[in-house]
Amino acid sequence: MAVIRTKAILLRSFPYSETSRILRFLTASHGLVGVLARGVRKQASKGLSNISPFSVGELVFDYRETRDLQSLREFSVSNAHLGLARDLSRLSGASVMADVLLKHSGVVASDELVDQVEAAFRRLEDADTSDVSGEALAQLWSLVAALGFAPETMGCISCGTLFDQEGLARFDFSGGGLRCEDCELGGRGPRLGPGAREQLRQLLLGQVPEGLQKTDVHLRLLDDFMTFHVLEGQRMESFRFLRESVERHE
Repeated sequence: MAVIRTKAILLRSFPYSETSRILRFLTASHGLVGVLARGVRKQASKGLSNISPFSVGELVFDYRETRDLQSLREFSVSNAHLGLARDLSRLSGASVMADVLLKHSGVVASDELVDQVEAAFRRLEDADTSDVSGEALAQLWSLVAALGFAPETMGCISCGTLFDQEGLARFDFSGGGLRCEDCELGGRGPRLGPGAREQLRQLLLGQVPEGLQKTDVHLRLLDDFMTFHVLEGQRMESFRFLRESVERHE
């Protein structure tokens, strides 16, 4: 048995018994880790009695490689990101990020990924109300890219022709990118013009494009892409809440 001390983000918390909870963390040292927190529902022990998802801090746990659930020693919170609960859009955006990480089997240990998710939560928390949907889009597309699923947007995935400042390109979900008009082969994905393609490139970098509009359309594209490529056909309930909250403000 080894005692592990690592930076971590609490993604989800589930009841386990009358007194205990299962906590799912993204950690810098071991990727996704499930931890059994015994007794935290009965007493304010180990600082976890009122802990909230999306909290960032230092996690200490007993690690056994043969176990699916590790044993909690301590979780010291440095930032609880309570501002994410100010409205449904912020909370839904953070929840989608957490669900993507939890459902994607390829998450590996990475200081950079933990720092990126922490920064994304901070940007969602600090964004003006009118900018939350765009920030959620940018941080989710950036996470998709960090997990290795960024779609090809510069040229046709079939013939390699680079896209110019005119014309449309068809999004091919199964192919992982865009096809030119000559190669779209009767595809059913949405067509993107030069403006939408440039906005998508900026979103993949975690940047909110200036003058971003029709965020509901962008979210539908992101939802479809993640469902096909990242989540193996599973649609997430948290994404439905995010889309509904954005559509109410469009």
